[in-house]
Amino acid sequence: MSRWLLAAISSLSPFGISIMVPLVPMLSISLDRSVSDLQYLFSIYVIGLAVSQPLFGLVTDRIGRRPVLLWGFAVFVGASILLIFVDTLGAMIFLRFMQAVGVGVGTVVARGLIRDHLPPDEALKAFALLTAAMGFTPVIAPVVGGYLASLLGMASVFVVLALLGAGLLLLCVKSIPHDGPVDQDEGQAASL
Repeated sequence: MSRWLLAAISSLSPFGISIMVPLVPMLSISLDRSVSDLQYLFSIYVIGLAVSQPLFGLVTDRIGRRPVLLWGFAVFVGASILLIFVDTLGAMIFLRFMQAVGVGVGTVVARGLIRDHLPPDEALKAFALLTAAMGFTPVIAPVVGGYLASLLGMASVFVVLALLGAGLLLLCVKSIPHDGPVDQDEGQAASL
């Protein structure tokens, strides 16, 4: 299991929110909405992450990390594909929520896999890489989003999100180990 893959799956959520920043002026024109109306595209994403991540933590402990990760990334990819075609703010808000719910699993599972499978010295290095990647992606995402939107249109941003999500999903299918419920005694011992 690659630390780089774990960093990538945990970084997709901040990338997904930050890539939208340069789209606000274009969305304001295309949807004929004020910039203040478009704030919901960001706040609903944060709400989706806030709601889903604690739930994913519980669910992954009960049924295993891999199936929940694959399901979540499939939801993210599906919502990203649908966002290519929607043209109403209400539908975009709902799909942004679904994106966040799906991608929220990445951070939870990456941290859980590190805790479950790596010795303390390797875990420290992996957590450092995750933190660096999650700090770096919000810096590059707006640049990527602005460039894509100006060159290929707004839909291209959602195409890229869908492709990134699908690529990571395929890598996870190949690389993330099959697992089952986390033994509560082991989980408590590992956290001590």
